[in-house]
Amino acid sequence: MNRHHSSCALNLTRVGCIYKDSDIDTARETISGVYVHDFKIPRGKLTAILGESGSGKSTFLGLAAGLRRANHTVTDSQIDYFSNDGSVWDVLSNGRPQSGEIAFVFQEAQLIKAIPAKYNAEMPRKLAGSNAAQSASSGLVERLKLSAHWSKLSENLSGGQAQRVAIIRAVAVNPNLIFCDEPTSSLDDTMSKLVLEALRDWAEESDCAVVWVTHELALAASYAHQIALVAGSQVFCDDATRLPWDAALFGDTVESRKIALEDLIDQGRSVPALTQHKLSTEIQRPSSAQQNKKVGKNKFFGNFGTFASYGFVVQCGWFEIAKSLKRSAVAPNLFSRLKDRIEPLFKSITIILFLGLTVFYFLSLSQNAIEKKIEARLAEPSYAHFTLEPVFGGPNLTVQKLLSIEEKLFADDTTSAKENNVFAETEFVSDTIFGRHELLLKQFWFPDETEDGTCASRRLTAPYDADILVFDEEEPLFQTLPELDQISVLKSASEQTSGLQAGDSSTSDLVIAWATTSFMKKYRLTNNDRICMKLFSEPIEVSFVETIEKIPGSGKKVFHIAMARTTHDSHFARELPVNFQDGQGNITPPLVKKVAVYFSPENFISVACRLDLKAPFDWCEGRPATVSGFKPNRDILDQVKGILDVVSGARSAFAILAITFALTIILSTALAISAFVQQNEKSIAVMRAFGYSALHLIIMVLTQITVLLTLAFGLFCLVLLVFHFGFAAYVAKQFGVDPSLLSLQPDLLWASTLRIFLISLLVDIIVVASWWLNNRYLSETLQKI
Repeated sequence: MNRHHSSCALNLTRVGCIYKDSDIDTARETISGVYVHDFKIPRGKLTAILGESGSGKSTFLGLAAGLRRANHTVTDSQIDYFSNDGSVWDVLSNGRPQSGEIAFVFQEAQLIKAIPAKYNAEMPRKLAGSNAAQSASSGLVERLKLSAHWSKLSENLSGGQAQRVAIIRAVAVNPNLIFCDEPTSSLDDTMSKLVLEALRDWAEESDCAVVWVTHELALAASYAHQIALVAGSQVFCDDATRLPWDAALFGDTVESRKIALEDLIDQGRSVPALTQHKLSTEIQRPSSAQQNKKVGKNKFFGNFGTFASYGFVVQCGWFEIAKSLKRSAVAPNLFSRLKDRIEPLFKSITIILFLGLTVFYFLSLSQNAIEKKIEARLAEPSYAHFTLEPVFGGPNLTVQKLLSIEEKLFADDTTSAKENNVFAETEFVSDTIFGRHELLLKQFWFPDETEDGTCASRRLTAPYDADILVFDEEEPLFQTLPELDQISVLKSASEQTSGLQAGDSSTSDLVIAWATTSFMKKYRLTNNDRICMKLFSEPIEVSFVETIEKIPGSGKKVFHIAMARTTHDSHFARELPVNFQDGQGNITPPLVKKVAVYFSPENFISVACRLDLKAPFDWCEGRPATVSGFKPNRDILDQVKGILDVVSGARSAFAILAITFALTIILSTALAISAFVQQNEKSIAVMRAFGYSALHLIIMVLTQITVLLTLAFGLFCLVLLVFHFGFAAYVAKQFGVDPSLLSLQPDLLWASTLRIFLISLLVDIIVVASWWLNNRYLSETLQKI
């Protein structure tokens, strides 16, 4: 079975890439570009496409190669590629043969300058995964005298050397068809002959096609197997076969052929310019559809290629960064060597990535420090509670009533808790209540004002008055009172009050209390001094173990003395007042005057909204109240709500800042990557022409970003060390936060790095995709470059 299904490699029918020569919209205006009526490219031949400058030779080559869009087609237009496996690919319908079937030699070498010559030569073979032509290309290295230059960076090659590498690059994959656009324009005569001999020999030996656009008639006369002419925006060939003319028809010797080809060019000059009228009315051809066509799917990612092809694009991305390191190895002095080594740090992408890391990390660190500071503030008992007191006609605050209130206030309401959760992890003594007694205008006197020096009797007819606050020693607000542990001996007596019967008593005489500084100063008292007062029906002595500036939890009400509930209840039980007993001898403990409600921040709104407030907060709308008859401490409620609003506002502000900086970084990164793509557009266009997909190009750019991000990360780590060891303590002091909150936060560091990487990846995809979609046809891109 023959290798090829057809003796032709390519067939073009009634297709063109044409442009109007003027702005006058008439049917007879001349057109430029090229129109192909019917033309076949044979196998096993070196076909020369001739024509004077500007005739449309390069346009024809781009059209035939699929690098230029066909903008003039009719119903039976064809650009059919005959593949090695016998199938026919419809190029007009985005059909494209597999990688390695088509290769290119451009007018300029169009090498990827950041990589060595040998990597450029292997580029198409890496994508196709073919080793068939490796030995042939190795032979060409010797034949084209490139052995001494094979490992050089391509940017260090001369124009002629680079063009010879491009020839080897085209042959290396053993393609089915090679398109050459004046490949010898930068070569001397000797090297031009070597190149054309190599191309001609390859076409004959492989039975594949070479299409060669040239204006050098002497070389065409010497090496071309067949000749076609582009003149008057049309392609001329043998009318009968629609194949190029055999070169032998133009003479037996090189000199005679050259003269004949000059005459052919002169004849081409006399061909009338193609007009729109002639194109639409005179040029006709019956339809002849081809069978077994394959229509390609216009996939964005195209051919995924081999694993080696991804290794190749990674190398390209790395070489672009590493070439400065290679230069530093041969730098003449230390300054030049250092300059070359740090050159990647000054790339715009590196600076943008570094700034992005800095912004995101310190934004996150600041937000974390502020939230932790507020969290610590709300963990303080003075902020983590509010008080309730019954309004006129409100409930009697018995022990049973307190339990009922606690159950209603802290009923399970996970929806509200999640909806208003400000801090995810906070340890509070919360979601519970404590009762407080208030002994107002309590009479007291001093022992030395009694008859016997004790508190058993008194002589004063007008004793002094003091307001006393009785607190639960378990309440967090009072945990900071000094000497609080001295009342632990009274806890057992306090725990018995709920089941007291008439006649029960306590044997403890110890009464410990705290007094305000102003109270002690007014009555010239010092610590451990005592006063007398009647608690219930029994005179007692009260010893002040410590002086405090203000009684905690007193709010606007001024209390002079604070007493633990253990002390209070133990003396209540010692001699039970008659008015606290019922007929069966059961005891009713003194009523609580206030309730201290301790909450966790995430449950604050839920708890506050369960109260029947006369002027409800706006965030309680639609929430039914379950506890009524109480007057809450609105100052605390407003204060806590204000703090939570500050946290919410701070989060919104940080979110806006983060989004703003992210957009700035996205835009800056997009500009930097766009500049990189424009700078390397030649390499990217050549890679696409050889079949590399958008995914390959994304990975190539991403490789460079990853390397530069690593450099930016190292630079950022140096900045972090300077900050944390030199400025963190000062900043913490200035803003009143715990220095530990500004210590190195690895989780924030990695989160910021990941965020920058994902932004770069997204921008990389968008920029490359945009370039890819806007450069479907590469002839104009390569010519522009």
